[in-house]
Amino acid sequence: RSNKKDEKRPADMEALVERINGAKHAILFLAFYPGSPCIANWAAQALRQNKDLFVRGCVTNISAAEGFYYELKGTTQPKKPTGQKTPVKEDPRVIAAEALDRIIPMGWQKEILNAGFAIIHDKVLVVDPFADNCVVVTGSHNLGHKASFDNDENLVVVEGNKNLAVAYATHVLDVYDHFSWRYMINRLGTKGADQSLANEPKKWLDKYYDADGQIKNAQLKFWMQAAAP
Repeated sequence: RSNKKDEKRPADMEALVERINGAKHAILFLAFYPGSPCIANWAAQALRQNKDLFVRGCVTNISAAEGFYYELKGTTQPKKPTGQKTPVKEDPRVIAAEALDRIIPMGWQKEILNAGFAIIHDKVLVVDPFADNCVVVTGSHNLGHKASFDNDENLVVVEGNKNLAVAYATHVLDVYDHFSWRYMINRLGTKGADQSLANEPKKWLDKYYDADGQIKNAQLKFWMQAAAP
């Protein structure tokens, strides 16, 4: 966390934080190398204030994902010792892009991280896509401190366009799901890689509904908001 950098935000960063703080239902984002502080920190701050928010994000820079993790806990992100490999701390709601590592599921080729296969290059924020006052933020701005202070970037804020917001939300969750699957496999190994749709409805419906037929899957709850009156 860097409170000094947050003291004097330029207009573009202020616009981002204002929309994030105004979220009532959902914050979805994709970012490349946003620096610190960035959208991951601000999303975590909003989630701390409203535990019911549906937050999903994917970034290229692991440091940004860790920023979400530590911000959510209300602690300062520690500096990594030079030349030492330390465990990565991530909350599964905001993750860094990863290539498949030791376990490669059948039918998948080994992936690499440093040649464009496992990076996020979008710069997108979506807030409350099913609401009348929905927000889409995009442009070349990378949704963080460096883009505002060190670069000459553009930022577009579109409000109230539900069709656009839903389209962007679909894209964000498509990319998030793409990398969350890799996140799971890299942590669960063969157990994660062997997961697939079951042939018997009972075996896969349990992931989404409880015994009383109530939705228990967070992402399904999010999409069902679109059908709410």
